Amino acid sequence: MSFLATAWGPWACAAVSAALAFGLWGLFARNRGAVRMLAGGGGLVLALAAVAMTAGAGAMALRAADLQRARPAAGVFVDVGGARAFVVCDGDGAGPTVVLVPGGYGASGFMAPLRAALGASVRVCLVDRPGTGYADAAPQDRSVSTVVRELRDAVRGAGEKGPLVLIGHSMGGLYAANFAQAFKDEVAGLVVLDPTPPQWFEEQRSLYGCAPRSDLLVAATAFGLGLVPSLNPMYGPGARAQANAIGSSWPVLVDQESRPSALAAGARAGQAACQRVFDVVSDPGALGALPILAIVQTETVPPTPPPGLSAREIDNWGRLRAQWPTAYTALSTQARLLRAEPGAGHLFPIERAEWTAQAIAPFLETLHAKPPLEAPGKSAP
Repeated sequence: MSFLATAWGPWACAAVSAALAFGLWGLFARNRGAVRMLAGGGGLVLALAAVAMTAGAGAMALRAADLQRARPAAGVFVDVGGARAFVVCDGDGAGPTVVLVPGGYGASGFMAPLRAALGASVRVCLVDRPGTGYADAAPQDRSVSTVVRELRDAVRGAGEKGPLVLIGHSMGGLYAANFAQAFKDEVAGLVVLDPTPPQWFEEQRSLYGCAPRSDLLVAATAFGLGLVPSLNPMYGPGARAQANAIGSSWPVLVDQESRPSALAAGARAGQAACQRVFDVVSDPGALGALPILAIVQTETVPPTPPPGLSAREIDNWGRLRAQWPTAYTALSTQARLLRAEPGAGHLFPIERAEWTAQAIAPFLETLHAKPPLEAPGKSAP
């Protein structure tokens, strides 16, 4: 990938040229006045910032090329409509194929510890959706419905017959539940691991509104975060347990998550879910009698409401929080709620993958009798 082919390359070069020209004109033009010199100095400052952005864009382009070379040979690219997903499926289990859906808008590599803990006797697919991991950059539309369709097309396009068991963590749990609603006949069961509750977006809308799209700000920030480890929270103390669990592939995941295109896609996904709460499954009984296992973290410290709320808002916030653990078990008449082991935080599927796999195993055993679906078409080259 050449520098000028990146989203930032041409703009950065244009900004450098314009800022330098303006700054030099202001400083060295005849009859220099204070205002002109001040403007020229500002232009040179902008030029330096543009130079930094240009260097960052070039470095990101080189890093993106390195990431593509590092992708697993076992995976396949699948066209999901305007972009390609990257899918890796392995395991020889006789039961339904398991699809792991990571939290946030993250790469499938974050679920690698859980995939390893499930063992080779379980057929598992890891999917990098557009905008994540080794997949192509994401189209603009990151609505829940679009992401779910891409996930389904990726798995089917990779040659998996189904029925599927979806295991989603955090925001991945929300995507998995919406997948189950959209494609009921293709899903044998659903496991949600400390999932983002649908009510969370309603709370954000009522308290703060939906933040304006910040692609440019997010992408610009990525130059500092992606290239300077000391400024990247993914290398900080808060991520140490997660990094230890994932091991040697952690730097690759950090690079993938720090790309401007990946951060921008994640920002758009969060905003789309907030703006279109009607696009999120939330009604009790919406999934009928689908088998569901919900495992939520054990909170050791009660959360405190956001500052500045009125007494009525605090009361509403408290009731909303109380509904979160059962948000997904209410979707089906065949659902079970389980608490994670003591001390487990939100990242327990990664940091305590062995415990999580053992908790899921009995649920998977009950689904082995589901008959397979018709074989889908061949995967994309």
